[in-house]
Amino acid sequence: PDFSGDESEALIRQIERHEEVIARAGYRSHPIIALGINWLKQNAPEIDELCVVHGDYRVGNFISKDGRIRAVIDWELSHLGDPHEDLAFILSPAWRSADEGLVSHLMTEGEFLQQYQELSGRVVDPHKLMYFGAVIILRGLDIMCSSAKNFSKGQSSDLRDGIHAMTVESLLEVLLLVLSMLTMSQDGGAV
Repeated sequence: PDFSGDESEALIRQIERHEEVIARAGYRSHPIIALGINWLKQNAPEIDELCVVHGDYRVGNFISKDGRIRAVIDWELSHLGDPHEDLAFILSPAWRSADEGLVSHLMTEGEFLQQYQELSGRVVDPHKLMYFGAVIILRGLDIMCSSAKNFSKGQSSDLRDGIHAMTVESLLEVLLLVLSMLTMSQDGGAV
C-alpha cells in the first residue's frame, strides 16, 4: 500500500472503492447512494492523526484473559485512516445491546467516549464521528448490495444474502438520516 500523500485523499480512495463495488452490484444510480457518495467525497474531513484503523473492532474480535485484551483478530478490513472510523463502527447500533443500547454490551455511549478520551488522550470530534458513521453505512451498503446482486442473479443460494438484499432499503434510510444530520450540524442547511 502507498503510505505517502494526503491522508484525506486516502479517505476519498476508500469511498471510491465502496462506490466501485456498489456500482458493480448495480446500485450506484440509486438517488440516496449517489447523494451519499457525492456528499462524503465533497465533505471529507481533514485527518489530523493517521493511525491503523481495524475496521471491525468490537466485542467478538478480540481475545481476553484475566480481564485484559491479549489479542485482536479479524484484520481483513484494516487500513490507515482516522481513529474516528473505529469509534463510529463500535458505536453503530449493530453492536449495541438491544435492551439497553450499551456499546458492545458493556457501557453507555457517554461512558465509552469518556473512557476512550481519558485512556487515549484523544479528543472525539462529534462531527467527524457522525461523518465516519456515514462511511460505515456506505461500507455496509457495499457488502449488502453485493450480496443482494449475488442472490438475485442465482450466484449465491445462501439465505443470508437474500436477507442482505432486504437490508439495503433500511440502510439507505439510515444513510439519508445521517447525511441530513451532518448537513444540519455543518451549516444549518438541508442535504
